[in-house]
Amino acid sequence: MRAMQTLVKICFALLGLLLPWHGAITVFLPEPFRWWKEAVLLVLLGIVLWNEVGKIRAKSWEKFSRAQRWAIGFLVWCLTLVILSEDQATAAIAARYLGMGFVTFLIVSRTQPVSKNALKIFANFFFLGLATSIIFGLWVKWGGGAEIVQNFYSNTISSWVPGQTIPLWHETGGFIRMQGASSGPTVFSHLLVAGLALLLWRGPTLNVWLKMGLGILFLAGIAQSFSRAALGGAFLLVFFSFLPSLKLSAKKAIPFLLLLFLVGGGFLFLNKNIVQNFLSRDGTSAHFSRPVEAVEMGLRSPLWGNLGELGPAARARNLEENNDDRAPIAENVPADWLAQLGIPGFFLGIGFLVTIFLGATPLGKGFVVVSFLLMNFATIFDMMPVAITFFMLFAFWQKSETISGK
Repeated sequence: MRAMQTLVKICFALLGLLLPWHGAITVFLPEPFRWWKEAVLLVLLGIVLWNEVGKIRAKSWEKFSRAQRWAIGFLVWCLTLVILSEDQATAAIAARYLGMGFVTFLIVSRTQPVSKNALKIFANFFFLGLATSIIFGLWVKWGGGAEIVQNFYSNTISSWVPGQTIPLWHETGGFIRMQGASSGPTVFSHLLVAGLALLLWRGPTLNVWLKMGLGILFLAGIAQSFSRAALGGAFLLVFFSFLPSLKLSAKKAIPFLLLLFLVGGGFLFLNKNIVQNFLSRDGTSAHFSRPVEAVEMGLRSPLWGNLGELGPAARARNLEENNDDRAPIAENVPADWLAQLGIPGFFLGIGFLVTIFLGATPLGKGFVVVSFLLMNFATIFDMMPVAITFFMLFAFWQKSETISGK
């Protein structure tokens, strides 16, 4: 049992340390290394299954929680659609992207009996991974690192969008968006949002100066990523974390939040160049038009959906068949569920999120709210490091099945 506990701790430490570095791993290491995260999760799955069998034999098996049943239902529906699909290979790729987070949640939430301080271990190594990822980004952008690494990025196929190369630079209005050691600024910024949530709410015991330094570093990284969704998410995280000290009731919190938005809006009005930079970015209108198109696609096939017809799987198929990696994308997770999985998949996904929210710790509820807002600006769970990280935190912050991390 002790050896099993040690192995679980090692797995959580590896996930925490390497998820922020997955882009660099894909770029600099040989092809098989891009599957490191699946290998770690597979080890954890083996431990979970061993433990479950032992419990069944001892007649002490624990029933699945509500959130776990919703996750299982989502995965079963994905598998059903893969089996019924005419193009099972593409459907399987799509199901992998849509379902990896749910698989992660089930694995993490069922490791409770064989782990101690898992949240603390994950958080410590996640902070280290994020901090070094930011330092790497600073070195590339301002320290001359670009001259060394640029040749690697141009020829590297992205692991979360098959067929796409990972660019070294993402430029917006003349501003170079930082991506650290991730495969792009969106992955980079959303991992930092998760790290900020851990730091503000459930971080391990840290020296106050170290905690403050990491917070400033994470916020600086989010700002350099120039991700509008992540900046908004970071603002909400800080706001939710200060609610207890402000002694605001739920009724007072909403007007206070609206007041902050008004103050922020006034600041942006006086600095119109910032707004222009944000709104004039390429693809801004797509954040509004693509979800509508995805919903329309889902409503044309409301029961069975269109699994594999948009997102990374569709891009991979189009690259193979037409040498073109362009394909529709929902830019919105709930719309993506509806488009690819139909109404049943949509309700299974939403039901899971509602159950997670209702079963979360008070601070965990804030993270679920922020996560849902981020989901409506991008299909963030198509990015494996983001999906794994967010669903791990969903599992950690569940009241009834939280892994020991106090």
